[in-house]
Amino acid sequence: MILKIDMASEIPIYQQVRDEIVSLIGMGELNPGDELPAVRSLAADLGINPMTIQKSYNILKNEGFIEIHRRVGAMVSSLDNLKQEEFEKNLEKLLLEGKARGYNMEELVRRVLWYLI
Repeated sequence: MILKIDMASEIPIYQQVRDEIVSLIGMGELNPGDELPAVRSLAADLGINPMTIQKSYNILKNEGFIEIHRRVGAMVSSLDNLKQEEFEKNLEKLLLEGKARGYNMEELVRRVLWYLI
């Protein structure tokens, strides 16, 4: 699993880790049941504090993307565990922001479809 983290970005590292893992799940590179690297291992690979990875994993767990088991570690959740309500709220905010930035409905739909293809 390769994560692209920009240490110079204004986006917090824990958020970048979270976003990268969600992207890998969305692209099908991580599937339900796939194990994620151990916190310390991933932190060492990225050269960051293990608490940063732990924070990312906790956010992913709270959002339903991963499950954390003491003996097995972190693994990608089944799609049944994802919290649809939070996704709907975030999607609504994103679409409203797009409209506020001047995109019309056709442009928004085209951009959404581009990411799905």
